[in-house]
Amino acid sequence: MSFSGAIAYRATASIVVAPLLVLVVIYACLWPLGVPTAFFRLQHGANTTEITPKDELEAALEGVAMENRTLIIAILNKAYVEQNAMLDLFLQSLGEGEDTEFLVDHLLFVAVDQRAFNRCRTLELHCYNLVTEGVDFSKEVFYMSDAFNNMMWRRTLFLGDVLRRGY
Repeated sequence: MSFSGAIAYRATASIVVAPLLVLVVIYACLWPLGVPTAFFRLQHGANTTEITPKDELEAALEGVAMENRTLIIAILNKAYVEQNAMLDLFLQSLGEGEDTEFLVDHLLFVAVDQRAFNRCRTLELHCYNLVTEGVDFSKEVFYMSDAFNNMMWRRTLFLGDVLRRGY
């Protein structure tokens, strides 16, 4: 290999390796603490009789998921749970649709405020109360406001948590 060929090889290697290294560093910085150990614990627990305690979310997910760990998640706030509002229409449509009534058994309603959680429990649905410290999701927020963006990020982080659990 000539001198210019060696330089071209190193330049090509740098172009490939540098972005990969940057991605690994970003991935490592953004990955929540504790998740890698939880992942390896799940892998280890698959071959043993080790029992790990379930948290409230895991119990809720397990209670509604199909055999293949598929479920439907609907996020609720007080605006959706008013009498004869969106929640009632949604449930009615599942009841009246062709072969859709069974889906209610695999539907987890995630309430972001207490009023939505109470209504969900009153209807005897599968409910999970998503509590976010220091944030009140029961108030009306305007599109793209800080409160709106916080609500959207919280929802996204919640869904990420569900996916990391294998659902």
